[in-house]
Amino acid sequence: MGITESNEAPSPVGRCTAVDGIAMIAAPGGAEKRLVADTPLRAGDKVLTGEAATASLHFQDGTRVTLGSASTLIVDLYAFEADDAEDAAQLSLEMGTFVIETGDLAIQPDVFLVIAGDSSLGLRCARIAAKVDPLGYDMVTLLPPMTGPLGEVLAHNKIGVQMLNRAWQTLRLG
Repeated sequence: MGITESNEAPSPVGRCTAVDGIAMIAAPGGAEKRLVADTPLRAGDKVLTGEAATASLHFQDGTRVTLGSASTLIVDLYAFEADDAEDAAQLSLEMGTFVIETGDLAIQPDVFLVIAGDSSLGLRCARIAAKVDPLGYDMVTLLPPMTGPLGEVLAHNKIGVQMLNRAWQTLRLG
């Protein structure tokens, strides 16, 4: 019996819903191409916005991510099957500004992870604003929800662990 290889791309985990300005997307090992509305997102994709550009992303579980100008985000992992115990998400924020509003995936604890600089953020039903600056300070703010209850963020780094559980609570990371 032989092993067959598939050249099919992984299934989309979300879509770009809006782009203002110039933004790019790159699959793992692939060349960058222009990001436009309705571009599918897959695990492993890197999204980059240019100066004075923004991009809005919408994932299968309802999670929404907005990237500000000069921002870079990597969709490390995104698995959502609505009732699967193996559901998980990991996004890496390399630099820039972001607003993340988690969807159904983040109802369970320890399922939705955001890497921001040297810190990891466990989000549970949370809406956050994050700033990642490799040459400055990284920050995260727990925003009030658009609908529903206020979520939580558990921030981990080499210094310690901090829980954000009050609206507008801000933590400098690093």
